[in-house]
Amino acid sequence: MLSPSQIDAYHEQGFLVISQLFTESELQRVSAGLNRAVDKVCNGDPRPQTRYTIQGNVVEDPDLASIANHPQIVEAVETLLGGPSAMSTFVGYLKTPGAPGTRGDYEGSHPTAHQDYKTYHAAGSSLNWLFAITSLVDLDEATGPLFVSPGSHKHSRILEASGRVRHVQRAHATDIAPLVDTKLRRGDLLLMNMFTWHEGGANRSDHNRFGIYNKYRALNAPPAAGPVQFSNAAHRAVTYKGRSLLPHYGDDPIRAARLIVEHNERFLMVVDNGEKWTLPGRVADPSPTKINLIDLLDKAADEELNIDVPWMSHIDDYDEPSQTCRVYGYSVPTDDQVITNATAKWFTIDQVNQLAEQDQLLHGYERQAIEFWMDPSCLRGIGQSKLRAPVRR
Repeated sequence: MLSPSQIDAYHEQGFLVISQLFTESELQRVSAGLNRAVDKVCNGDPRPQTRYTIQGNVVEDPDLASIANHPQIVEAVETLLGGPSAMSTFVGYLKTPGAPGTRGDYEGSHPTAHQDYKTYHAAGSSLNWLFAITSLVDLDEATGPLFVSPGSHKHSRILEASGRVRHVQRAHATDIAPLVDTKLRRGDLLLMNMFTWHEGGANRSDHNRFGIYNKYRALNAPPAAGPVQFSNAAHRAVTYKGRSLLPHYGDDPIRAARLIVEHNERFLMVVDNGEKWTLPGRVADPSPTKINLIDLLDKAADEELNIDVPWMSHIDDYDEPSQTCRVYGYSVPTDDQVITNATAKWFTIDQVNQLAEQDQLLHGYERQAIEFWMDPSCLRGIGQSKLRAPVRR
């Protein structure tokens, strides 16, 4: 358990180093799993001056799952997040000698340091998440330190709710304190706030720089851009106290995307083939390789509903025949912006319930998705496509 002073230090500084948390046998186990994963990527011959990123379903490997669901990590994470957590992403990395350091913030205010709240990112678009970084080597001056800006997390603010979502006022590099070396060593754990500015140094040593940096979120703070979908095997592998830490999983591809369009607690529904009602949306063809399907819905909203959707927020994923459908939500300022006719109409939640009782909903999950969108216990942010996000190009 974290001590009160450790908890206070994390909230004040935006990060916390727990020294020598892991045993040597635990570190060797994780290192073996990570090296196997890298070997598959580079065919056993890693190139110099190269960064290898290993993520996602590699956590099926029991040796890598052992760090993802490590009880002391998860317990500390849930203490700092304030409740049950989910793992947004599993990431292992290896930087061979000569590999460069990190790139700057995506909005362009710093050349090498950054923070990872990003409206278009699967993990970074949640409003309550943190890093759990396990170094498998000493991050000394030659290997490349991990620098952080103490207190920088306080310069980004989650604004009051606008409808069902909250926006973020993101810090600028000129707001933050100078970065300091965390002096992270093999076996240490660094817990870092989602808004903390940080920078990873270049590897100027003669050995690999490698470790794990996982991202965990509060269970009630879904990633607005849409979560990583893990495999069924990964879902089974990463558990804590009998509960999987990977709630978004499945082996069917995410091909469809649908949008809850709301105004004054009325919801837009469309008729499918003149028969049953469903949410407006679109199916990608061919199957997309990305998980952020907001650009697909942007086009559908513009072409079929005649509305501009500057953001939307992921609600959940639902099963359809041979595919998964990703559902987002958006509140329009006025409903006269939306084309309505015989095949597109506004319904109250009571009317949606009536459609469900009369078996007039195409998939059946439409009512469930709308109820989840209306759930006030969810801390929802905004999601955007990368084209919409303020990325410096």
